[in-house]
Amino acid sequence: MSFDRKPKVEMVDDVPPTSRSTPKPAESKSYSEVDALYVALPLLSKFLPYSFQSLSLRPVRASEQTKFNRAHKEGMLRHLVDGVSATLEPGVSAYSLTSSDFYFVMYWLRVNSYTKVPYQHHTLCEDPKHVARVMSDDPKEALPPESLEIKMLVTSSSLTQRELDAATLEKFYLPDAIGSRYPLGFATMADVVTITEKEDQIEASVAEAAAAGDTSRDAEGEFEEWAWLADRASYLTQGDNGERDLESRIRLVQTMSPDDIQELEDYIQAATNYGVDEYVTVRCEECGAEKRTKVSISALSFLPSARGGDSS
Repeated sequence: MSFDRKPKVEMVDDVPPTSRSTPKPAESKSYSEVDALYVALPLLSKFLPYSFQSLSLRPVRASEQTKFNRAHKEGMLRHLVDGVSATLEPGVSAYSLTSSDFYFVMYWLRVNSYTKVPYQHHTLCEDPKHVARVMSDDPKEALPPESLEIKMLVTSSSLTQRELDAATLEKFYLPDAIGSRYPLGFATMADVVTITEKEDQIEASVAEAAAAGDTSRDAEGEFEEWAWLADRASYLTQGDNGERDLESRIRLVQTMSPDDIQELEDYIQAATNYGVDEYVTVRCEECGAEKRTKVSISALSFLPSARGGDSS
């Protein structure tokens, strides 16, 4: 598909970070039909994870750019999600989007908002002869490791899009399948933000304990254990007490058997098998070899900050 372009427009109010999307009746109009400054974007999830069946958005303005700059400077994903939320139609929060749909929205925002700001892609040359020269012990033939580095400004690329296939999820809701025992759902950006911020919280708690004389705790180990549970719990819609918060959902995961966990992981694989991939052809300046490579993007650098966005 191609992205339709629309002119930049006035900013709407931010959706509060904790809010969820407001359900819209299936028969209601797309917001782009109500406000011509917005564009309807068909999400690759086909709206299966949501109570709404259409989504409209507009290009970025400086008011959102300041949030992207802050996200890049502070390394805080929350600020990025706040900025993206402000570009969506009223009543829909970027926190309620799945990560795949969120990245798809960011691609649209980049294409339609940053026409004069290319971003830099980093990769390594894999040409066998070049690699052999880097590994060579012959000082006359050897090349420095940094000669393998390829940096280029991406001005053109190709996108591969995969839509969510609802049929692949049906087996998980059959009698005796995991969906009959646990409330399956989709991880949202609210979950992603919670998980990324938890690491800092654990590090602060461990540092405070160490300052008080308790050096037995390991911040990295504690976070890895918590994150393993949280990653799986984010695909449940509610927890052990019926609450939706992530800690409640984690407690429900903790009660699962190994077989339950395996079924849940199979479901997660099917529920995340969609999204957008970007590919670009690069050329090594040292040896001239070319290759087609997938662009790996970071949420904090994909949309340009004041210094521009990078990918690696």
